[in-house]
Amino acid sequence: MSSPKTLPDFLFKQAVDVSACGIIITTGAAEEHSIIYANPYFQALTGYSESEIIGKNCSFLQGPDSDSKVIRQINLALKSGKVFEGVILNYRKDGSTFWNQLILSPIKDPAGTPIFYIGIQKEITECVEATAGR
Repeated sequence: MSSPKTLPDFLFKQAVDVSACGIIITTGAAEEHSIIYANPYFQALTGYSESEIIGKNCSFLQGPDSDSKVIRQINLALKSGKVFEGVILNYRKDGSTFWNQLILSPIKDPAGTPIFYIGIQKEITECVEATAGR
């Protein structure tokens, strides 16, 4: 069996940029988890431009109806360097809400310390509303 080929950097960036999921990268556990990258889908989903997103913590998407239990679970995962998977109600720039299926995964250095996090977001508003309407 042959080993996988290394793909060029431009191909990875292009794949992330055209993804049908929101993708962000934040700084690691010792910091404020500031966003250092947000793909175009994330920007379109939230209504915020890249310049409004970079350097912020994702908590700007949370609002009065965001579940505080889920927020605590996210914060615990970030503090402990673990993966988080869950669903949260978030707010767009215009104040409208959307349900977000979220996966946060740490990217660790060789010593096992989270140095970055990657967040994958998929809007699931229609699915949540259809399930609630049953």
